[in-house]
Amino acid sequence: MDPDISIEFVQALHDLGAAAVLAVRITDTYGCNDQSSNDILIQLPPGPDARARLFSFARSHATEHGFDPEPDFGQDHLWFWLC
Repeated sequence: MDPDISIEFVQALHDLGAAAVLAVRITDTYGCNDQSSNDILIQLPPGPDARARLFSFARSHATEHGFDPEPDFGQDHLWFWLC
């Protein structure tokens, strides 16, 4: 993602209620100083409304990409893949 789009994506997750958004498994881009990650770890909020919004967003993304969505079983974090 373009850095500006990445910022908008993270802000959208915060707007949905994420307590924190962390990029994980960061890799260097060969031949330049850029870094990239396709893996996001979302710290889930305790409130049921925000959790429902985040799981709905993740469910739509997973389904769109042919994956089974992660159910909410009370976990503290949600793994989110970008591709």
